[in-house]
Order: sequence, then C-alpha cells, then structure tokens
Amino acid sequence: MHRHCYFELMYVYQGECVHKLPQETMLLHAGDVVLLNPNVLHCVYVEGPEDILLNVWIRTEFVRQTVLPLLYENSLFTSFFIEHLFRFSEAARFLYFPDTSLAVRQTLHLLCQESLQKPQYYKTTQESALLILFSMLAREYLTGMPDLTRPVKNAQIYDVLLFIEQHLAEVSLEALARRFPYSPAYISRLIKEHTGSSFTQLVLADEINRAAPRTQSSLLEAMEEHQISVEGTTYPLPEPFFVIATQNPIENQ
Repeated sequence: MHRHCYFELMYVYQGECVHKLPQETMLLHAGDVVLLNPNVLHCVYVEGPEDILLNVWIRTEFVRQTVLPLLYENSLFTSFFIEHLFRFSEAARFLYFPDTSLAVRQTLHLLCQESLQKPQYYKTTQESALLILFSMLAREYLTGMPDLTRPVKNAQIYDVLLFIEQHLAEVSLEALARRFPYSPAYISRLIKEHTGSSFTQLVLADEINRAAPRTQSSLLEAMEEHQISVEGTTYPLPEPFFVIATQNPIENQ
C-alpha cells in the first residue's frame, strides 16, 4: 500500500478495479469516481485486460490558489480540502461517487484527453474542466442526500479557515474580527477548539506547507529534531534556539 503528497482522483473508465484500504476493500465499477486526501493509505489495481482506471493527481498548490477561491460555495469540496490543508483532521478521508452521470464522465474524458494530446491552451482547459467536475460531482452527491448540509458550527470554522488561506500574508485576529461578526477572542477559541492549534501556530504551519520541499524539511528538522544538516553533517542546536525564515528567490531553491 502507498500514500501520496497530493490529492488523488480515480475514475473507472471501463470495467472494474479493486481499491484496497487498511480496513476494507472496494470493488469499483465503470463510472465510479473516488477522491482521496494525501493521508489515505491504499492500493488500487485492475484484474483484467479490458479494465481501465484513470488517475488524476491534484497538487495542493492548485487547490490553494485556484480551487478554494473559486469553489468557496461548494461546501462538500471546500470542507474536504480545508480539513487536510489545515490539519483540521488527520483522518484518511475520501469521497466516493458511484455510477456518475454521463455529463460527469464526459468532463472526465475531456480532462484526460487534454492531458494526453496537449493541444494549445490545454492547461487552462484542464483546470477549468476540473473545477466544473467538482461542481457537478457535488450536485450529484447532494441530490442523492438532500438533507446533507454543513452544521452551523462547522460552517463558521470553515469560513474562517478559508479566509485565512486566501489572506495569509496579512491576516490577523483583528482582521478576522472585522470580516466576521465575532470578537478576536471568540475566533481564537474557535480555531483552537476545531484544529487543536492556536491562531499563530495555524498560520505558521500554513506558511511552512507553502514552502519548497527542501525549505520545509530544513525548518521541520530544526523545529522537531533540534538539529540542522549541512552537506551530510548533522549539528545539534543549542538550547534554547529560535528559527528565522526569510523568502528566497525562486532560482535559489
């Protein structure tokens, strides 16, 4: 079994495939769609030569920069992505859409066709198709369960976290209080209650998550292991110590 550092969308184009999870095994059929967060430990395979499974890997940066700002009203996918990006839940969550409609399948076919053929403007078409796909899947999901809505309490924290995600550079508790009808103290308690982290810790974690992988590993090594590594040599950090991070030109990463 394996897991990834990105969100994974699986679509059974033809036939069947086996999706194994630690606690269960799912037999997926043509038209089924599964979206997994990076925490999901799983194994997927086809058993026959006529079975075709298509995988779409979705970078977290694309989710941050494109999906969340444009699909903020799509509570199904907004909550799914935010829970992982903010470590709101460490659960290995996935969304399952069985026997999707013809319109959903055609959108997936377009997405894959653009990826394989790479015609002019294919990246823009891929991104647009993916956003349309999420909206269509959410409609089908909610149509099947019309009583499924976000609890008011969860809606509060999702909206606050989404605002933090979109305004990370200048966000503060005071800015959140101006945006939402709550006091800074209430917002601070709300964040702590639902994420287990303080506002400052949450913002710091999000900034680290946006850093380049090499920068992330260096910061986490210092903060968690109290050491740094330079050209293969490890040096323990004195106690106490503090970490200062600055922005580097992209060409130096």
